[in-house]
Amino acid sequence: MTNTRKDPLEQRIAELLDDRAARLDELTLARLGAARRRAAAHVGWAARIRRPLQTAGGLALAASVVLGLSVLLHAPKDPATQPSPDEIEALAEDDVELFEKLEFFRWLDEEGHGGESNGGSA
Repeated sequence: MTNTRKDPLEQRIAELLDDRAARLDELTLARLGAARRRAAAHVGWAARIRRPLQTAGGLALAASVVLGLSVLLHAPKDPATQPSPDEIEALAEDDVELFEKLEFFRWLDEEGHGGESNGGSA
């Protein structure tokens, strides 16, 4: 094993660990090998699962951003200023009265009575 560490403390620790690993019995080495293989198999499985989950998560995030922006951009500016259905009905009734008054003013204008003063000064 090539040791590229420059720190003397790290080199000494690595030598001690390598020495201890070399003196392990066969049963412990077999257990460590089995544990290493199980861990490697689990990492492979996790890597295969991680990619589709990351893709799905990214798509969900993008869809959420698009939905949020569309709601924000198309939402009414001030919902409190929108009239209720009762107010809309009252406005429609006022329009009928306004049109009736408009017809009356047209009639006055046609008769020649609209806008004439009685000759008095203020």
